[in-house]
Amino acid sequence: MVNDIRLRHMTFDDLEEMIALKKDVLNRSDFDPAAERKLYNWELIGNPYRRDDFPVGLVLENGKRIVGMVALVPALFRINQKDTYGCFEIDLAVANDFRFHGLKLLNLIWRSDKFPVVVGTTPNKTSYDIETRLGALEIPFTRYYCVKVINPPKVLIKKKGSRISAILAWFMLQRVLLRGYLSRLNKNFSEDDYVVEKIDSFTEQFDQFFEKAATTYSALVVKNSRYLNWRYVEFPFGERVIYMVSDRKGDLSGYIVIQHEILNGSIKVARILDIFTLKNDANARRMLLRVATTHAKSSGLESVYMNAVDAFICDTAATEGFITRQLALPVAIYRSNEKVREGSLGWFLSSGDGDASTFSALSWKMTNQK
Repeated sequence: MVNDIRLRHMTFDDLEEMIALKKDVLNRSDFDPAAERKLYNWELIGNPYRRDDFPVGLVLENGKRIVGMVALVPALFRINQKDTYGCFEIDLAVANDFRFHGLKLLNLIWRSDKFPVVVGTTPNKTSYDIETRLGALEIPFTRYYCVKVINPPKVLIKKKGSRISAILAWFMLQRVLLRGYLSRLNKNFSEDDYVVEKIDSFTEQFDQFFEKAATTYSALVVKNSRYLNWRYVEFPFGERVIYMVSDRKGDLSGYIVIQHEILNGSIKVARILDIFTLKNDANARRMLLRVATTHAKSSGLESVYMNAVDAFICDTAATEGFITRQLALPVAIYRSNEKVREGSLGWFLSSGDGDASTFSALSWKMTNQK
């Protein structure tokens, strides 16, 4: 019976049935169960913040059949300078005949205080409307992203579909880039103030840097070396490229994590998954954005793409020739048992912290296997 529904915590024995449900709901020809299995092993079983007293997901059962699911990726947040346990809500999927019962999953996530902090994504307006009505709050800056075109004629032809349209768009782009160039001339900044190093892993110095940088934000993931190595180095699908920059005294000023992607089916992009500095250190951010641009050029990529990580990054990116665009919906929403000081202005949240980068990495992997 459709009404014979039970909601319970998921166990790792449920993974195969959850993957099968996700495949049925998505109904995509490129769905790869083996890749999904590997992904869950990494982000749930291998998660450094997994705790036995908190679930890593919820399932809806009809008899002995799983008809609904949501995964909850464990995370440690720093909220108002206090470490607070929480999770990222991902992979909500409900069988068609049981879609109404999906509200039971969302109610428990957004109206229960089981998890002190929950961050979720908004895949469509219906989901956004439901979850905000249940109490989720928007992180407004996640509506914005920044793009810098490395090879404008090639990218514009791919997007516009004709040389004439591309030429017209090219002239419009030059006006934007000129404004960025002129603004750069008015800033007190020199690349000679920094040393750039490509690294393979995160060491203890990143623990110390996080503690320093975290004081400039009211809400963010605890981005210590343990977390960063799990999130970016141990990721099971391809390499993430990592650079750090230090000042002349040798003190760490920040880092950037880059992933290669295919955007819109054909445009080769360097996606910035993470760019972390002190909130008020615009010069270190500019240096890291230049590092990303240089990397994209040397790798034969055509654009640099970055979702906004806080309320200020887009202004800095504009000085480096990036164009800011707005999405119809925010990428992220959240709930916190403790009110975040400064509201959304106090948040730092990168695309690498959440689920979006995983999909694009799988897309890149599949594209390059064809």
